[in-house]
Amino acid sequence: MTPKQRQCLDFIGAYIAEHGFSPSYDEIKDALGIVSKSGVNRIVVELQAQGRIRRRPGYARSIEGVTAPAPVSLASGRADIADRIIACARHEAQKRKAAGGQFAWADLRPIIIDVLGGRP
Repeated sequence: MTPKQRQCLDFIGAYIAEHGFSPSYDEIKDALGIVSKSGVNRIVVELQAQGRIRRRPGYARSIEGVTAPAPVSLASGRADIADRIIACARHEAQKRKAAGGQFAWADLRPIIIDVLGGRP
């Protein structure tokens, strides 16, 4: 997850907690200092692809299900980390297959980074 994606996810979560509904793209744009709504859309689409948020197509302010996985301590052991990476990869492959897409080995990089707690 990029720093801007993390900032967006944190803002969305805080906004929903405070207001009870999701922010508009304009509000996200202003809060993150992004120039255009298309830049916000790019970030939101990536967060949705990562499974961190959900959106209802055709509805305004429909971002929901904000999640942030707990980072894994490297001290927990390499086997545990490998098991989490495999489990996350299988889950992502199943989601993409159900949506009619494919899962490639290149798709593992963001999963590995997430499992390692956001460290590249």
